[in-house]
Amino acid sequence: MYGLEMKVSMIKRIGLIVSLCLTALLISSCSDSGTESGVEAGLAKEQVPPSEASIPNAGNGVYSRSAMCVTSFSKNGVNAGRYIDLKLHKVMAKCDSVNRYYAYWGYTQSTATLSQWMKSWCTSQHGSTTTIIDADEQQCSSGSGTYNVAAVGYVNKYGDLLAAYNANSGGQSKSAWGKTHYCNFGRNEGRTFTGLSASSCGSTTTTATTTSSAKSCYGDYVRKYPDLLAAYNALGGGQNINVWGKNHYNNYGQSEGRSACTTWPSGDYSYLCAYNECRSFSNRTRRWRSSSVNIISTHSTYYNGLRGSWPVNFNLGSSGGITIEQGYGNWCGAALPLRYSDGTIRGCRIKINYLHDYLNCGVLKATVIHEVGHCIGFFGHTADGGLMDAKANNATGANATTRNMISLLYSLPPGTDIGSRLRGYSRISGHKYSRTNPQKLPPKWYYTAIKD
Repeated sequence: MYGLEMKVSMIKRIGLIVSLCLTALLISSCSDSGTESGVEAGLAKEQVPPSEASIPNAGNGVYSRSAMCVTSFSKNGVNAGRYIDLKLHKVMAKCDSVNRYYAYWGYTQSTATLSQWMKSWCTSQHGSTTTIIDADEQQCSSGSGTYNVAAVGYVNKYGDLLAAYNANSGGQSKSAWGKTHYCNFGRNEGRTFTGLSASSCGSTTTTATTTSSAKSCYGDYVRKYPDLLAAYNALGGGQNINVWGKNHYNNYGQSEGRSACTTWPSGDYSYLCAYNECRSFSNRTRRWRSSSVNIISTHSTYYNGLRGSWPVNFNLGSSGGITIEQGYGNWCGAALPLRYSDGTIRGCRIKINYLHDYLNCGVLKATVIHEVGHCIGFFGHTADGGLMDAKANNATGANATTRNMISLLYSLPPGTDIGSRLRGYSRISGHKYSRTNPQKLPPKWYYTAIKD
């Protein structure tokens, strides 16, 4: 009997536990209170809460649409930026009774849906009516101009324009800046965006500099870039070319990485371009940020002869630069420079064959110096009988031609546009330059296969 009573008691306990679990499950899945999948109470299942303006408001129930269009909003505690700069498919509104401002942006839903979401939010959370301030920048206005959704999209479409605007907006809205750029330069450069055309421009021109006192080198700046010269000829409106050039350089060109009024060091720029491979980088140079480069290896014999071999300074035994190691392959040595889209080299890996002394590779010191040449910006192979031929020819230093090339390279900042110094100039080629958001470029090993 005792065992039977124990079994009955156990069954009752199990039943009670199951009942409690089912009750908890029903409450968690069916309750109308609390939250469901992160959605606030009172909202449609697919709706998400909007983001609130990240600055305090006056609290007097009065808003200025032009001021709100440039108000910043935050998402998850992080400042996302000004409303006019946020991604389209967006709506901004005020919950009237509490004088609080909210926005949606970057959603796939229509502005009509987002507006309805906003009204539901104000009603459910604040018991308030809603004022829709803007939908996709159709209502926003500031100063003398209306925000133009197409002009904003135009800037966002082109990475170089977005970087130029972020670096130097001149206090203009993205819409005003974008319209000015399109009308003065973009349409003649062949840039396009739905909703922008010649009729969008009217008499818009750049008028920041109004005197003829601009240096003549700004005229040279316009002439050295074919796209600028074409834009000036088409849209200059009789303005002095030096003034027009200075306006463009100050407002756009400098942030785009163009150069103006530069005193160029003497040297063979065609040779520099050929062996720094500038044609594959929009006619820009690539080098270490400093002319003092660290080199480290676990084999100190690789340091022999490096100092003085090239017209840069080597800090032997220091990490964070060039690394020399042993490896095995069908080559005497190989180099892998780590290059970025702002024109900098930020690292380099050299491999020297384990069997170097047993192969037809020549003097070890010559091979190491040759590979270091690749690491500091000499990316090709010559055929002049010197160090940078496909085989180092037992040379223990660079010849005059290759030394002069490296000297010229390191007399220019990384990413310098040398297109105007070249014959057959073309801006549109290879990897894109990016000063404000540098990215690692695809890797490339430099070596020559050993012939049998």
